Amino acid sequence: MNLAVLIVFKYSAFLADSARSLAALAGIALVAPTVSLILPLGISFYTFEAISYVVDVYRGRIQPARSLLHYVVFILFFPHLIAGPIVRGHEFLPQLDRRRRASWPRLEAAMRRFLLGLFKKVVFADRIGPIIDPVFASPGAYGTMAVWAALLGYSVQVYCDFSGYSDMAIAIAQAFDIKLPENFNLPYAARNIADYWRRWHMTLTRWLRDYVYIPLGGNRLGAARMYRNIILTFAIVGLWHGAAWHIVVWGVYHGVLVSLHRALSRARPTSPLPDAVAIPCTYLSVIAGYAIFRTPSLQAGAVMLRRLVVPSGGLALAAGDETVVLILVALTLAAHVVGSRVDVDRLAWRLPAYAVGGALAAGVLLVQLLTPAGGPPFIYFQF
Repeated sequence: MNLAVLIVFKYSAFLADSARSLAALAGIALVAPTVSLILPLGISFYTFEAISYVVDVYRGRIQPARSLLHYVVFILFFPHLIAGPIVRGHEFLPQLDRRRRASWPRLEAAMRRFLLGLFKKVVFADRIGPIIDPVFASPGAYGTMAVWAALLGYSVQVYCDFSGYSDMAIAIAQAFDIKLPENFNLPYAARNIADYWRRWHMTLTRWLRDYVYIPLGGNRLGAARMYRNIILTFAIVGLWHGAAWHIVVWGVYHGVLVSLHRALSRARPTSPLPDAVAIPCTYLSVIAGYAIFRTPSLQAGAVMLRRLVVPSGGLALAAGDETVVLILVALTLAAHVVGSRVDVDRLAWRLPAYAVGGALAAGVLLVQLLTPAGGPPFIYFQF
């Protein structure tokens, strides 16, 4: 029933269009109804939460919620309602049974994290978006350097936009003494594509592992079925992200990469590549996938990939815009390097109060000065 609601609202038009296209290939003029429904915000997220609750109660992993109010709070808790993290019943419901107390250190930590998420969103993601959007809309008109800048920029935009929302959601919940699961862990510092998916949108990856991959058989039924299960799971990852075939292909692309990594790992458990090679290669494979994910069609994605590897002439980004993109990309990747080597949270607690206060004040000032007028909504609102 939960899936039926999701299918009706999110996939009706996609299924109707696909049916018309298949019929046209067979020479049949199919008249399928045109469906135009307003997509409820966050439906993909809270549908998965509702499914996990039903399955976990059925399997006896958790006890049913003590009251309807507790269940409603679990599904509709506002900080993570629209774009996650995806929360399980065993992570959230027990917290409603304990007494929550006010705590200034906890509120201070929440304020710091909220400001970090806000900074990612408005200073990085919203600044990059308007610069690179024209390239993805018409990749054939732009040269190779502009395509590279757009893909690098989008890697920062989507990460800062989505992880920024997660930071703010976790921070608001923390202020109420509710702990939400982490959703990102420096994904662009991953050594391989499987490691990347353990770091990117972690709550979705764990959900799909527990409710799709393992029930399909996981790796228990031999190598061939394991690779089939991986690719099917990632096809669902693509379909969850958007009702369009090019996004499904993006999911299958990652499924193939993860399958290749699993096959190589089984043949040679120890990776021969040093981090200085493995991390950039993983990052490049991720941004190549963004060419399929972000463009409006498979044809546009193919054009972008071709221009990515074959030097081509065309329009270029304005000099100032290209510099902004490269600076923000460099800062994001530098933050990944520092974050993978330094415990930033522990360092913040050790710094004197005036240093932390000055950094927070500077962050607030930069947010005020650099926020673009009429900033776009969060990218994952559409999912």
